Amino acid sequence: KNPLHTFTSAWEFFQQQIEEYRVRLYAINNDNCDTAVVKFIPLQRPKVEVPNVFTPNADGINDVLIIKVDGKTETDQPSLLRYYERMELVIMNRWGRKLYESKDYRNDWDGGKLADGTYFYVLKCIGRFGEEVYKGSIAIMGSKN
Repeated sequence: KNPLHTFTSAWEFFQQQIEEYRVRLYAINNDNCDTAVVKFIPLQRPKVEVPNVFTPNADGINDVLIIKVDGKTETDQPSLLRYYERMELVIMNRWGRKLYESKDYRNDWDGGKLADGTYFYVLKCIGRFGEEVYKGSIAIMGSKN
């Protein structure tokens, strides 16, 4: 005799660290016998790559600051938001004066009217599992300013 199988789904979100994700399968057969299986799947933190230079000279190559996550940009995948809900970017000069700020950065900063030189950034990646902050320097070369 072939048993009858009926499946229903119920989604539960468990607040966890990004290092692992818990998946639970709970099954009940027609005789009300139940069982549960829990599996922990290890996850890796995404690798954020901020270039150390870009050239906003309107030649169509490297004209905007492109931040990659796991080697991908928005053109490679639907959005960087696959990993983060929001990325905040602040650009400062060497004295710490804020020159640019975005509360929802979308790989669209072209250096504005900044002259060639070295600037500093603070990138805050805000996601479901918390925040990560990256700091560093970036050089603008070949700007029209």
